[in-house]
Order: sequence, then C-alpha cells, then structure tokens
Amino acid sequence: MTKLDVLLQKIDPDGLDMHKMASRVDRALDGFHVKWAQVQNRDDFRECIAAFVFRVKVSPVASLWLAGTAQIHWWESGSGLLAEAYGPNGADRAYYLAAGGDNGGIHGVLRKLGTAILRHDTEAHVGRCIRDYWEQLSVVERLNAPEEYLAKWGGILPLSLRGRHGPPIGARFPEILTKHPDWLRSMRSGLRPAT
Repeated sequence: MTKLDVLLQKIDPDGLDMHKMASRVDRALDGFHVKWAQVQNRDDFRECIAAFVFRVKVSPVASLWLAGTAQIHWWESGSGLLAEAYGPNGADRAYYLAAGGDNGGIHGVLRKLGTAILRHDTEAHVGRCIRDYWEQLSVVERLNAPEEYLAKWGGILPLSLRGRHGPPIGARFPEILTKHPDWLRSMRSGLRPAT
C-alpha cells in the first residue's frame, strides 16, 4: 500500500468516522431539550447555541473537565457555523427563525447547526490528513503522486480535469485531493462529479 493509498483510505467517506460524528450530532439533538419551543431573547438564543455546540463538540468524559469553559467560546464557534449555514448575518437569521418558531424554530436551527458542525469537522479532518500526507513526501514523491492518482482514480475526476485537454493536476494536487471524498460519494451514488 502506497502513501497515497493510505491517505485515500483515511479520507474515504465510508471510512471517515462520519457515522460516529453524525451519531454524536444526532445524540446531541435527541438529548437536547430547550425549555421553550421559541427562544425568548438573544441571551437565551446565545446560551442555547453555545450549549448545543458544547454538547456536540465535547465528549461526555471531557465535559466534566470543560464544563467551566467560557460560554463565549462555544457561542463564537456556533455563530461562525451559523454564518456558514445561513449566509451573511447567519446568527441574526437563525435567531429570527428560532424566536419566530419558523422552519422548526430552535430545533430547526439546531438541526441545521448540527449539519454545519458535521461538514466543518469533516472538512477539517480531510484537510489535516492531506496536509500531513503532503508534508511527509519528498520532492520526487510530490512529483509522482499526481500520476499515481490519475492511474488509480482518474476515472472519477470530472471531465474538465482529465483527458488530453484537461489542465494538469500536479500544481493543484493537494486542492484536488480535498475533493476526492465528494467525487467518491458522487460515483457511489451514480452521479457524475462536478468540478
């Protein structure tokens, strides 16, 4: 097994502890009870978001030691993810949905936040694995890795990246590797990957 094979195994969507991460989000959603169906004010909303992010991100054992960490840390993490989920001013949009009870109210917001946490953690894991892989390669291995990838996985690349007229992938190889899990998912679902 080559170094590239080991990396691709680590970032394969079926092998990523995604089920473990997804079940952590599901458990947090299932076990997270808000005393109100609609949040009453922004302080309640911030408290709720911070508590949910804490519950998803921190294992039950570690939570014993981290229970006293500043709520602001968990709120900042959550508000950044709300911006990813809802766009610019995402925290404000999420607050109005939660306060108004629209689209599932606070539980709808938490569900969307859980999905954003899962996506963010997955992307961070894949990025870390690729960075570690790339940094441990020699110059010669870095030059040969794209050819090895094309020989083994060229068939899952979007048409714009393969063939005689496609751009060379060597210069952007680490960036292309970040898309590998998405291309695998597309291939397994029978869809043609997009660029």
